[in-house]
Amino acid sequence: MPFRIFSFLLLLIIPTACNLFAPGIEQTWHIVKMELAENDHESETIYYDAFLSFYDDGSTSFFNKYEHEDEEPTVAHQPLYRAGQWRRHGKELVITLRNTENSTKFMINSIDSKWLVLEIVDGPKETLGTILKCQVSEEYKSKSFDLLAPQSNQWRTKPDHKEARAELNTRVLAHVDFLLSYFQMINDNDQGYFEPRVLQTPFQFFSNGIGLRDDFEKDEPWVSGFYDDDNAEQGGKMLINGLRSIEDYPGGGKNFTEGYQKALLLIKEYLEK
Repeated sequence: MPFRIFSFLLLLIIPTACNLFAPGIEQTWHIVKMELAENDHESETIYYDAFLSFYDDGSTSFFNKYEHEDEEPTVAHQPLYRAGQWRRHGKELVITLRNTENSTKFMINSIDSKWLVLEIVDGPKETLGTILKCQVSEEYKSKSFDLLAPQSNQWRTKPDHKEARAELNTRVLAHVDFLLSYFQMINDNDQGYFEPRVLQTPFQFFSNGIGLRDDFEKDEPWVSGFYDDDNAEQGGKMLINGLRSIEDYPGGGKNFTEGYQKALLLIKEYLEK
């Protein structure tokens, strides 16, 4: 009898122990390569540059670093950034991104502390059989900021109603805070470069100041974060007025990014009045 009890306890303990030491998926993965399944059972390899992030609260994000007109099928089908939810059961992984009609189901072919290999097993027909090879990435993180976390990107999420002035101000202010956090991340990580492309911002950054693109409030990247064109134009005017409120550009500092931060702080102060 004692032997049977001991054997039963082992059956309970061993799976639990395996789960404790199994590599976790809750981190950011850089999709470095995709293998697209073809009808003749051959595959085409594409070297990719996108990121999948998984968080403990069940939220997820997909970030497509570069978009091309002839882009191959992906999880998000074109948008630069999408947030959503994920769930995992054993080797099965399901991702549901906002504003997509269906979830995408993956099979986890392999996972360790550095690499994750996924296969699309249920989703848009043209993506079935696609293999995603992903590598753990800390590229867009610091101790205090995660560029890809959904809570850092709520300003990108299109609302389901027309927003009042106070709500628009909050959205525009969140965008400015996002930029401030990004440049702080650059400084915290002692990074010698920054990537305007990943920010989805209408700001332009120069060696001696910052500016805004002409008619940015009518461009798709800006409009996509608002309920409609009218809200986008109102939000754009807030940003323009914030920039115009700077009387003297706050130069100085050891690098350009410190000047950008000082200018953005002045814009933030204007928006918070």
